[in-house]
Amino acid sequence: MASIYQRKDSPHWHIRTKVRGVWTSQNTGLRVDSARDTKRAKLLCAERTYAEAVATGATAEAAAGWRWVGAFLKHRAPSAKTLEMYLLRWRHVAQFLEDAGVADPTQVRREHAQELLEWRMARRRPASGKTACRNTALLDLKMLRMVMAEAVARNLCASNALAGMKMAKDQAAEKPEVTAEEQRQIEAALAEQPVWMQRAWMIAMATGCRLRETSIELRDVDLVGGSLHFPKPKGGRGRAYTVPLPAALRPLFEGMAARSRGLKTALAE
Repeated sequence: MASIYQRKDSPHWHIRTKVRGVWTSQNTGLRVDSARDTKRAKLLCAERTYAEAVATGATAEAAAGWRWVGAFLKHRAPSAKTLEMYLLRWRHVAQFLEDAGVADPTQVRREHAQELLEWRMARRRPASGKTACRNTALLDLKMLRMVMAEAVARNLCASNALAGMKMAKDQAAEKPEVTAEEQRQIEAALAEQPVWMQRAWMIAMATGCRLRETSIELRDVDLVGGSLHFPKPKGGRGRAYTVPLPAALRPLFEGMAARSRGLKTALAE
């Protein structure tokens, strides 16, 4: 699976991908400190991941019965990050289908749902040796259910054997809070990183938002009314929300507003 990463001696994103079984690294020429370039780098990474999956021919996707799935996911994904997630999940599902001898959608049975969960939770990751939890395995099952629904729409099978299935989730583990010492260490390390990273951390710590939600614009900051709007949270624009402007962030935004020639300057740039 392709991945992007930052090198200490370069201001650009680099991409690591496998070509004919050999891992290679390439400078994308896209800057780490640019939100626009970062989005382009993620899209490039997703496209390389898809190309890897098609080129390997090692999964059930390469078989005639599932050959269409990669293109379907590529067109369905609303963003590069979603496409990357789709392809990762499908890679697991496709391997299960190959191991189970399921060559096409007509051979999928309801019992395959439980078999997929058991297979996924027993499969160890090569690097860490860890196995997937039940909730992660359920996401792979959701992917197979979505693919089967599309197979029905394409008249590749008469019905979706997995339709309407409900599988109980495990209660998610409580995430630990960042301690004062951890915060000190993180902020010390960020002092040597681009300014946008420091700003993103400040916003996330003061509001409790996700780090990726910190890529907002000055026009989303109401210094008069004292509010901060997050237009692109997890789940899409339909879940946009507004919070009171934390006092700790007011100096940051006032300084940026004073230096900005307009209100369209992205905070992550």
